[in-house]
Amino acid sequence: MVIAVLLPLIAALYVFSAAFLKKRTFAWEIGTAAVAAAFLNIVTMAFNNYFARTMYEATLSPFLTTIKGDAYDWRLKLDTTEIFLTVFVFFCALMSMLFVKDRLPQSKTNRFVVFLLGLVSCFVVAVGADNMFQFFAGWEMSAVFAYLSVMLFHEQQTVRLAGVNFLIWHALGDVALFCACFMVAGRTGGFYMTDFSAATVDAFAGTESVVFAVLLAAGAGAKLLLTPANVMPQTAGIPVPVLSFVMPTAMGGLGVYALYEFFPFVENSPAARAVFAAWGTASAFAALSGALARTNIKAVLMKLLSAQFGFVLAVLGIVGRDAAFCAYIALVTPMTGLFLCAGALVRAQNGEEELTRMGGLRQKMPFVFWTMILLALCCVGFPHIGNSGVVAQTHAVMRGKGAAAGEAVLTLYSVLLAFVFARLIARVFAGRTKTPANLAEIG
Repeated sequence: MVIAVLLPLIAALYVFSAAFLKKRTFAWEIGTAAVAAAFLNIVTMAFNNYFARTMYEATLSPFLTTIKGDAYDWRLKLDTTEIFLTVFVFFCALMSMLFVKDRLPQSKTNRFVVFLLGLVSCFVVAVGADNMFQFFAGWEMSAVFAYLSVMLFHEQQTVRLAGVNFLIWHALGDVALFCACFMVAGRTGGFYMTDFSAATVDAFAGTESVVFAVLLAAGAGAKLLLTPANVMPQTAGIPVPVLSFVMPTAMGGLGVYALYEFFPFVENSPAARAVFAAWGTASAFAALSGALARTNIKAVLMKLLSAQFGFVLAVLGIVGRDAAFCAYIALVTPMTGLFLCAGALVRAQNGEEELTRMGGLRQKMPFVFWTMILLALCCVGFPHIGNSGVVAQTHAVMRGKGAAAGEAVLTLYSVLLAFVFARLIARVFAGRTKTPANLAEIG
């Protein structure tokens, strides 16, 4: 288990030192080998956890002992949720390493590898934490490495602005999350992050539960929207998948994990669950309305991703944390692919991003066309693929509660989401071509 943290970290330090000493670094080879080895280690752990219910724990180093004698060590504690999320992030990191080969100059490749390895190492430190100090340290360092990854392309003003906005809003979101953690510490008597469950925790009730839900939604929930709102619209055309794979996966994953971890404190509070459901529903419909008003392909996809994350929050309040976690995994994967497809379209058209100047690309880019259709169906919840299981479960829960209005809202959301995707794909690939005759033949 420690390999998943130390091996990428050691590889990052080696690449950084070799580049600093002006030695040949073999950055891509070393980075790919480190991520692949760590990924295989995590996959092995996943199999052991699934078949033998093995839970992994390791102490890294002492950290802090309070006046009361509470010891907070740097530890790793990975169970099913943490292992599954880590497997997903390391897979995305490996895909990023494979995609980046031969796409960047050597100077940027070295920094890319260092930042990616630092990001995944800090991610594991955060999700494997058994105390809030380590969790926030890992999360903040992950955000720093994500920011540095964006700033690889600092020569573009829009990218600089996106990176700065991301860092500022991430820091502001920490304020609400810190307050929520202090409320948890007041209930548990310490800053430990144990296996919280509704059956074992001293849950919040009444007004206190609503306040906690608002803080959690404003802190962890708002962070889900940072990447689609500030980074991905400006970087979809950049040929570096770390911005379309690892960054939204890791940053969004940490936000979902925080919601997953602390949700038991308000799980039995209908008012608190209503906060998450209302917040998510409002975010989803607001984002879909914004998508209908946009003509820039990256802006449309950004709004669609925001709508998907709003759906995750709504599922958290309606069904529960396990369904919300599954919804996140089932949605972020196809949305990442859609952003990569958008990047291919933008690059093929020499930077053209306006949907009003696209059309007739189906014959010239058939692979991208069919890929976008498949990924859109996964997002919409087409039967037996993608997010369909979560959508069906949400309908079943609301039907069991007699919430006909809720079912109608969910149906309206699905129909509107399908319409936005169909409209986007039709404007890009159908109709008369509006692109130059020398369009790059991709697909």
